[in-house]
Parts: sequence; structure tokens; C-alpha cells
Amino acid sequence: MTTFKQVKHIARFELASNPWAPLLLLFYGAVLFVIFVSDTLFMKSILFDVVFLSLFTGGFTFFAKIESFKPQLIGNRYFASHQVIFLQQLPVKKEAIFNSRVVVHNLYNFIIQMSFVILLYIFSPTLHSSMNIPTFIVFVFMWMSVGVCTSGFTAADEAGKGVSNRSFAMSLMPIVVFAGLLFALYTWTPYTLIKGSITIANEWPFVGIIGAIILASAGLYYGRKKMIRLLQTTDYIS
Repeated sequence: MTTFKQVKHIARFELASNPWAPLLLLFYGAVLFVIFVSDTLFMKSILFDVVFLSLFTGGFTFFAKIESFKPQLIGNRYFASHQVIFLQQLPVKKEAIFNSRVVVHNLYNFIIQMSFVILLYIFSPTLHSSMNIPTFIVFVFMWMSVGVCTSGFTAADEAGKGVSNRSFAMSLMPIVVFAGLLFALYTWTPYTLIKGSITIANEWPFVGIIGAIILASAGLYYGRKKMIRLLQTTDYIS
């Protein structure tokens, strides 16, 4: 069986096992839309930036998954997906395991992101007046690349994320760094994440597109390397 067929079968099995996920994601998207569209100042608020970032990195897709497909504590040493562990016992290529995790993550992402951002663009005078349709497409492409990038990291974590103090500290490090960058953005510039990305999409669309492709490719490349290494070296039993 080719890698493509293996990815298709694995992804189809998970999606069929959780048929309510699309409706739940649409509900999340609708709730976020109501919150954003009711506040004309959302492009100036750090709170909305954080929610926007959580949405496009896939933070809400975790809640749509059934428990059996979420990472679980294994032997008090790792958080890992039982599905990923089980697939290693079958004649499934490691590349197919990684790609299937990326496909499922981004399918979930696509449902909630599109249900939210298209409605927001149509009904929010603030966002609609900031961009024409071609610029809006660039804007969405840029933000969706963030989700594709993080899908690589999410896939790697499903292969086994340590629960030691060192692993916990390493997990906090990106959050601390990003919080520092966000603080600097708000303190020393007139931009927010949303407003800044609109500016890039308006004034430098090709830069935004190229940057988005690089970001997404880097996340997938790193995640693939890390996951395959973890699948080859992690001992889930001892």
C-alpha cells in the first residue's frame, strides 16, 4: 500500500470515529465570530490577539477530539497518542503516521477557521473596511500557515512528550519568548498581531505569502524529523 493510501485510511478512520467533531468546531467558530463581531475594537486588543492566535494554531481543535484520540499519560513518563503507538505495530510507514496526524489536524483547523473568519469578514465593518477580497485571501493564507506550521509540532508531540521538569520547562520556553515578543510589539509599535498582519497583507502581499510558505514548510520539516526520531527511539514500555 502506498503512503498516500495509508494516510487516507488512517485519517478516514479517525474522522469517522468522531463524526460530531465538525459540528462542534462549527459551533466554536460561530461563538468566536459573535464575540469578535460584537466588538469594534478587536484589532486593538491583546486579548483578541491571543484568542485569534489560539484559533489559528489549532488550540480549539483539541477540544473537538474524543478522548481516545488525545495524548494520554504513558507509564508516568510520556504523553503520547495511543493511536500513534498502535500504528507502529502495523505495517505502516512512519512517514504515513506523521502525514496522517498533519492531515487530521489541518482538516479540523480548516473547519473552525473558515467558519469563523469568512463570517467575520462579511459582517464586521472593521475588518471589511480594512481589506478588499484579494488582500483578505492573503491575510487568511498567512494565518492558516501558522496552523500548518504548528501541526508539525503537534504531530511530533503525539509520538511522545516527556513529563519531566526539564520537558515542562522546555514547553514553557516558547510561550515565555512569544509573550516577550508580544509585549514588545504592544509597547514599542502601534501594531497588534491582527492589525500588523492586515498591514502586511495590504502593503506587502508577496512578502506575506512567501513568509507564510516558509513558516509552514519549516514547521512541517521540523515536526517530521522530530516525530520520526521519537518513533525510532522512544521506549513506551519500560
